[in-house]
Amino acid sequence: MKYCGKCKEWKERSEFYKQKGKPGGLQAMCKPCRKVYRAKYYQANKDKHLAWSKADYEKNKERRKADVRAWTRRNPDYVARWQKANPGKVRAIWMRRHAAKLQRTPIWSETAAIALFYESCPQGHEVDHIIPLRGKVVSGLHVLANLQYLTIHDNRTKKNKYCAETLDRLIL
Repeated sequence: MKYCGKCKEWKERSEFYKQKGKPGGLQAMCKPCRKVYRAKYYQANKDKHLAWSKADYEKNKERRKADVRAWTRRNPDYVARWQKANPGKVRAIWMRRHAAKLQRTPIWSETAAIALFYESCPQGHEVDHIIPLRGKVVSGLHVLANLQYLTIHDNRTKKNKYCAETLDRLIL
């Protein structure tokens, strides 16, 4: 049993959060009292904490990117292993993309020219949809004017994003 300094009650030790470096290893307030205390504290200091979190995000953005790149270099076969272990999920992902491509291919599309565009893709490049087929903001069509060659790295970095500058190239 332990005494909660906030609600002034004796409670089971399991009702307290652990705290390193403290005699007994438990916090002074029970879990329910601690939750109420933290909620009031964050509500009173909401602006300060939002500013801290934004600053922390911006400060550590490059470090997080570097960590992801390092992890990817250390685990080059991760994607291949995951695909081998999850063939059903891989098939579902492929079918969802295939269906999106079919839904966004108009009747007037130049299918022969698109096939030639794919076949003519330079070594080390991939065919990319300038306006993604399944974008969050806008979705494009599977037509020749919406295709471009990108390096593998640039295409994977772009993901499913849409850039307004690329629309200018389509219109002109």
